[in-house]
Amino acid sequence: GMATEDVDEASPGMYNDLTAEEMRTVREYLQAEAALDITPWEQASFHDNYIYGMELHLPPKSEALAYLDTNGPLPERQAVVTVYAADRTQPVVEQYVVGPLSNPTRHSPYAPAGRKNPIPWHARAPDAKEYALLMPLILLATEETHRILQESYGYTLHNCTSRCLTFGDTAPRGFSSGERRTWFRFMRDVEGAFLHPVGFMIQINHLSMDPTHWLIERVYYNGQYFASTAELVRGYDDGTARKAQLPVP
Repeated sequence: GMATEDVDEASPGMYNDLTAEEMRTVREYLQAEAALDITPWEQASFHDNYIYGMELHLPPKSEALAYLDTNGPLPERQAVVTVYAADRTQPVVEQYVVGPLSNPTRHSPYAPAGRKNPIPWHARAPDAKEYALLMPLILLATEETHRILQESYGYTLHNCTSRCLTFGDTAPRGFSSGERRTWFRFMRDVEGAFLHPVGFMIQINHLSMDPTHWLIERVYYNGQYFASTAELVRGYDDGTARKAQLPVP
């Protein structure tokens, strides 16, 4: 397994990860700040403002060296918190430095030089709330192509109980700034699934703030591209699509 290091939760070191207690106090502090209008994760929807994640904010190098080399004071521990702010007038990804830990009393925008600040909404990493809204499209695509997947690969996803497919997404999510088009690649759900891809992928455009406007824009099957699952099914049935047959392990 991975190497681990015991951490004194009551007195973490300068570079130790945030403790559970520190994360709890940061979360409670930010959610109590009315101006930030942050909804607890458990109650939040895709369209709310909520905390996506947090991590240790490293101290300035000068403070760290003073502590390590000249017995200076231990640098104050702070957290960097990422907020998905879908409910702003313009949806955006916000980041804040929060401290001191573990009794936070202040926060300020985290805006390092050399990148866009704030982070554009379309550039955010997908999370469980977005995936929950993407799943119906993914499941519909595999339902509509169920027979093709079964005949081509011996594995399916729709109503699957054995010999199932799984999937993963890819990045970047487009080739131009402002896009949010993600390819989902399918693999046999076996040990080391990433080593068992099948020649089937779908591309979903999920840029809109209204998930009912999300759509499958392209389908890849056996080295060929199709505009929709319906086009793939027609080509498969009329013989214009080259059929695949991947041996079942």
